[in-house]
Amino acid sequence: MSVCDNIREQGRRIEEACLRAGRTPDAVRLLAVSKTRDVGAIREAADCGQHEFAENYVNELTGKLAQAPDLSWHFIGRLQSNKVRQIVGRVAMIHTVDRPSLVREIDRRCAATDSDAQPVLIQVNVDGDEAKAGCSPENLSALVDECVVAPRVQLRGLMTIPAFNEDPEASRAPFRALWQLLEEQRARLAPAFADEAEIMSELSMGMSADLEIAVEEGATIVRIGTAIFGARD
Repeated sequence: MSVCDNIREQGRRIEEACLRAGRTPDAVRLLAVSKTRDVGAIREAADCGQHEFAENYVNELTGKLAQAPDLSWHFIGRLQSNKVRQIVGRVAMIHTVDRPSLVREIDRRCAATDSDAQPVLIQVNVDGDEAKAGCSPENLSALVDECVVAPRVQLRGLMTIPAFNEDPEASRAPFRALWQLLEEQRARLAPAFADEAEIMSELSMGMSADLEIAVEEGATIVRIGTAIFGARD
């Protein structure tokens, strides 16, 4: 199948999962993970209507930003504080905020460059997988508060990467747990916001193997690489 065929297939998967969950398909955004893919493949996807892409490594992202500045880019990898200056104000969203020092550095860099507030998600290590980064559920409230008081940081929601399991159904529990954490934080923050629409509402979760489970459990962004571009060499 071509990249275009694959994109259409992911749209079909999202739509069917939304229907099962009683959601509207436009509630879920497809993010094409283009790590290690060349700009030719990315342009092929863009020509088929896919305009949101995600990268895991800062150096690779900045190179693609230079070649395709018209596309919307997200950062979904582990972010070192000394790399923040290279992407802040240049990406649509940073999905992997996991510590107060990173929040402060994003805020500082935005102020230094007079950038608009940088949209971010907090990465939560829901199931305590030592191989994964992310804030623990126990420390989430403190990190949310750190984001809320940072004037140049716009907290949009939460993100997670469950522990690997060959059975996609194994992702359901961590996805549901992330949704519950989001709802708890929204309820906690509600008194401080006059407009409910300003309270974080995004859930970035689900990849090629477990897309349907993620959508059924409330994902608003799914991150798909292999199912769009094929297996990596």
